[in-house]
Amino acid sequence: MGTKESPKLPRGVTIRKNRNGETQNITFTNKGVKCHEPLSNLDVTQKNIKYAERTLREIHNKIERGAFVYAEYFPRSNRLKIFGNAAAGKTVKMYLDENLVICETRKLSPSTIGGYKKCRNALSSLHIFSRK
Repeated sequence: MGTKESPKLPRGVTIRKNRNGETQNITFTNKGVKCHEPLSNLDVTQKNIKYAERTLREIHNKIERGAFVYAEYFPRSNRLKIFGNAAAGKTVKMYLDENLVICETRKLSPSTIGGYKKCRNALSSLHIFSRK
């Protein structure tokens, strides 16, 4: 009588109750690791449950094709460290600067380091691109 009937959930979609309300979670396996990720800011409605199911199918499809990028779906997830997508904000210039520091600590000749710096400056048009 006073209870709300819970909706039928597709496989891989769960509803978790917490102090702020309810959150939809999707569960899938990526690279042998079982992942539980919340779909935040979605009320638990039949329409949003269908959305979660479609999102889960899309993720499964991309995993099968080898095209799944974790950061595209869950940019704030702690699992980004596991799947190697956390460094998406690094630019080409950062990598080149890191390489120069390594060369300097290895005590390469000043002319070699100078040549590397010239190459870095010549690639300045690429400095804005980041690893995706």
